[in-house]
Amino acid sequence: MKRRILAFILTLALVVGVVGVPSQDALAAVTFPDTVRVGLYFKGHYSGNGPVSSMKVSNSSGVMLAIAMGSQVMELGPRYDKYVVCEKMVNTYHVAVATAYDTYASAVLMQQTLVDMGLSSYIVYTGTWNIWSGNFSSKADAEVAVQQMIDLGLTASVVSPSATRIGCYNNNQLTFVFDLSGTGLLVCPTSSGYLTLNDTASKTYRGNIEFRRFSDSDMTVVNVVPFEQYLYGVVPNEIGATAPTEALKAQAVAARTFTVKTGMKYPKYNFHVSDTVQDQVYKGINYESTACNNAVNATAGQIIWYNNEPAETYYFSCANGFTENPKYAFGGAELDYLKSVDSTFESKSSYLYTWTITYSAATLKAQLLSYGVNIGDITEVKINKVTNAGRVYSMTFVGTNGSKTYTNSDCRFKMDLYSQQFTVEVGNGDGTATLYYPITAEAGNSITTKDPVSSAVKTNRSFIRTITYTNLQMAINGKLKEIDGTNLKFANINPAPFTGHYLHDYVGFPGNNNNTVVDSFFKTELPYSGEVGCKTVVSTLAKGQVRFSGKGWGHAVGMSQDGAIALGNKGYSYVEILEHYYSGATVK
Repeated sequence: MKRRILAFILTLALVVGVVGVPSQDALAAVTFPDTVRVGLYFKGHYSGNGPVSSMKVSNSSGVMLAIAMGSQVMELGPRYDKYVVCEKMVNTYHVAVATAYDTYASAVLMQQTLVDMGLSSYIVYTGTWNIWSGNFSSKADAEVAVQQMIDLGLTASVVSPSATRIGCYNNNQLTFVFDLSGTGLLVCPTSSGYLTLNDTASKTYRGNIEFRRFSDSDMTVVNVVPFEQYLYGVVPNEIGATAPTEALKAQAVAARTFTVKTGMKYPKYNFHVSDTVQDQVYKGINYESTACNNAVNATAGQIIWYNNEPAETYYFSCANGFTENPKYAFGGAELDYLKSVDSTFESKSSYLYTWTITYSAATLKAQLLSYGVNIGDITEVKINKVTNAGRVYSMTFVGTNGSKTYTNSDCRFKMDLYSQQFTVEVGNGDGTATLYYPITAEAGNSITTKDPVSSAVKTNRSFIRTITYTNLQMAINGKLKEIDGTNLKFANINPAPFTGHYLHDYVGFPGNNNNTVVDSFFKTELPYSGEVGCKTVVSTLAKGQVRFSGKGWGHAVGMSQDGAIALGNKGYSYVEILEHYYSGATVK
């Protein structure tokens, strides 16, 4: 089996000059939005914050109502000293009084005339300003009110229910109605400050809050926030505010790139991203930190590029070893800058770095049934294939009525596991269990070759040698594997964080002072053999009980946040961190 060992290079000046660096035309073609629209409450929200019937929005300096006019905000007129409650109006009838008005001010004058006549009313915006009265549950009641108005010499008519109508309340009084299809109602701070939802301090946001009514997500709540300020709410909640400065910067650039690349992910509900791990975890201003905001500001406008396009900047919590090729996590095409790379220098103490989840036979059966899979009582769970980075990408459940095979990320999600890197232990009921596990590369693996031919390039952080080998082999668990050694690169890094027993050797070649590359690191797809082991082990698991024992948290594609923290602590810059995890890409 031929495998390719990729080079670890912190500075890829020659390669990046051809592929990674964006052209001036490409730079000019990418437009950062003025604001990011973040879905807070909507159908399908990962954390269960579905659509709402009503919501209070407050600000100590007051709030005003507006609509978006492109990138501008047009104030509608109503202002409130402290708060407004926005509520969807369902099956309500009203009475339209007089005619439409061109301005809010002219409608207010007419409303005062009605007040002088002893009639309660409120102003309505439907594209023009109107005056309505009443809030009736039946058409008959509204018709009675219409006749009373006519008797007073006013022009009046019944207003039927609408699926887009939003009522605005203050002190339990209906004060304004918004009813304009295709446009949301914005609640904005009157002058300064931030907006708090339902008097919950942890739900305090920069920017504005927009309400929209959709037939299947009624009402949807969106935070409309300036682009860079959106990142203030992402960085601390993704990597943690105590991460070293360079790791914070790396996270800021990765998050900014993700936002630009993603664009309008939820066009149906008119917002770019959600506030959860579906996209990027985003929380209110109370979760921000000065260090994170400074990291965002210091990298303002910078994103990660590959081949004249913003890169796909996946990131995750921790890898426990090597990151993963996206085709084994998400399926689909490979991306050159998202290959499996080393992350063994992680702290190994982060949350969920190791984990165990155990299912009883009955619970496991129920779990599969929840996905419409009915294969009877589960008799066997086996791993079929693993990646070279040691993650499961094919596993089969065997039952009394058939079998079901899952691949890629389904191996993780169908069982509610934290990562795809796990072993499977199935209880036999006799004090033993059948264990399926990836075969790892152990210490002492060797690399052998003949006839090295080398050339050297000096960079500011490393001494890179490009070496062409023939007959290159690697011993993994005593088995020789043939490897494609063309253009194999070694880096003598000082300081060198990328060391470990895996694929680590002292390789001699002419030209260096001592004829040896010390602490050579091979960025490779071979930390594991890609083979599955199976053996019987002593176990207390009951018959049919299944234990998943795993390492790492997340999809393992792109940047490991725990790895970025480790590199930041070792003095590496955010650019070096990013260009390690997104191989061949560049920051600009």
